[in-house]
Amino acid sequence: MVLEVPTKPGQVPDLKQRDVRETAGIIGNPTIGDFTAANHNHSNVAGGGTIAHGDLTSIGTKSHAQIDNHINGDGSDHADVATNTSDISTNVAAIALNTTHRGLVDEHLDWTASVGTIHADNYTDTNTDTTDHTAFSNIGTNSHAQVDTHMADATKHYIEATIDHTNITNIGTNSHAQIDAHIAGTDQTEIYKFQAGITSAAWTTIHTVTAGKSFYITNIIGYISTAGYFSIAIGAAASEVEIIRTKGIGDEINISLLTPIKITASTRISGTCSAGDTLYITLVGYEK
Repeated sequence: MVLEVPTKPGQVPDLKQRDVRETAGIIGNPTIGDFTAANHNHSNVAGGGTIAHGDLTSIGTKSHAQIDNHINGDGSDHADVATNTSDISTNVAAIALNTTHRGLVDEHLDWTASVGTIHADNYTDTNTDTTDHTAFSNIGTNSHAQVDTHMADATKHYIEATIDHTNITNIGTNSHAQIDAHIAGTDQTEIYKFQAGITSAAWTTIHTVTAGKSFYITNIIGYISTAGYFSIAIGAAASEVEIIRTKGIGDEINISLLTPIKITASTRISGTCSAGDTLYITLVGYEK
């Protein structure tokens, strides 16, 4: 019961029935007859009861069942931040540097059967975890087979120890053996060819150059009985060609040649003198 207190002169207190118990101290739950006009929903319109979370406003899009499944899951939805802080801090730079690769999913899959497929426009897969080199760009004009053949060809490349000087061009006409012999002085032989009693009757042989060598005349030494002349010729008998003739020498002969006279291999050298004279002659030089 509720006591209404008079507010104007002459009014008397009035007792009226209300929804609140008449006792001053309310014990237990109040009994509400109807919850139809309530601003929220109860499980029982007539008798009240609990309020459903789903009947409240601003509760998000996930249900309690979804939230419970997420919280009770295996952790795959959340990185273990507590135990991986060092990895996170050390990989910040790597993450920043790889922003350009985030969109290259098709071209950069780890090719295994369980991951996915390689973009068919860029690679050729043989199901052996490898790609075909010919499917790449900027691979040059020679195939791997051509490169391998070239590298394996011993006639294309030489190491220093196997280079043969005779296989090189523009090496001249003298072999290394000839060059070495010339430098060592073993390729030439000093020659002193003496011939006595040469007369005017015919060309008398003084020397025939050794086969395979040349004879270089540096000096002519001799004696002629009078002040006549003597001659030196080259060539076979009856085909002599005079190359030297001296006149008015008389007695001793000593001629030094500033430039040696070269007589080729196997050539016959002969001499003669003026009528009535006798020639004694020595050809000095070397063969090489």
